[in-house]
Amino acid sequence: MPQLRADLQAAINANATNIIIVEGTLILYDEVILPLLDLKLYVDAKAEERAERYVGLYSQYHGHDFIKNSYADLVRYRMEEYVEPTKWRADVVINGSNPSDNSLEMIAWFVKTKQSSKTGVEP
Repeated sequence: MPQLRADLQAAINANATNIIIVEGTLILYDEVILPLLDLKLYVDAKAEERAERYVGLYSQYHGHDFIKNSYADLVRYRMEEYVEPTKWRADVVINGSNPSDNSLEMIAWFVKTKQSSKTGVEP
């Protein structure tokens, strides 16, 4: 997390771009990063779906059974303890299984509005 904090702060200080996207499961948990974010999104999914995604993603590196057991024994509980509670810090919670057009349009509107406020050009 320290490197991410430093990189984010450097990008903000450089003022080289109007939009910076930061992604990760513990982003909304971090007390240093949280106030730097203009729009905080939480993409929610059912526990079973998260497990399937996790196993599918990491099985190619460590073997299916190892990852499945790892998720069942450790990751699931850490998600419930650290990640799930951070959804209440988000400005918007999105259904990760079936995102609505309204939520995507709202995010696009926010980004365009934020960009235009910094450049002075209407969206």
